[in-house]
Amino acid sequence: MRKLLIHPEQIEPVNEIFSPSPDEIAYYKRVIETFKEAEANGLGAVSLEGRMIDVANYRQAEDALVLAEGIAEKEHKRKERGR
Repeated sequence: MRKLLIHPEQIEPVNEIFSPSPDEIAYYKRVIETFKEAEANGLGAVSLEGRMIDVANYRQAEDALVLAEGIAEKEHKRKERGR
C-alpha cells in the first residue's frame, strides 16, 4: 500500500497510523504459527482465541507483517538520513 504525501513531516504520523500495533503484530504471528501447525496436521481451519482461522486469515496476517516490516525498514532508513 502506498500513500502520497505533500510534506516530509507527514511521513512519521502516516507510518504510525498505518503500521500494525505491537499487539497486532504478535497476534498475526500467532495466526501464522497456529495455521501452519493446523495445515501440517491436515486441517484447513482451526480456532485461535475463540476465532476461526483459515487460509484467508493466514494470508491477511502475512500481508500485515510484510507491511509492518516494510514501514519499519523505510522509517529506519529515513531516520538514518536524518529526516
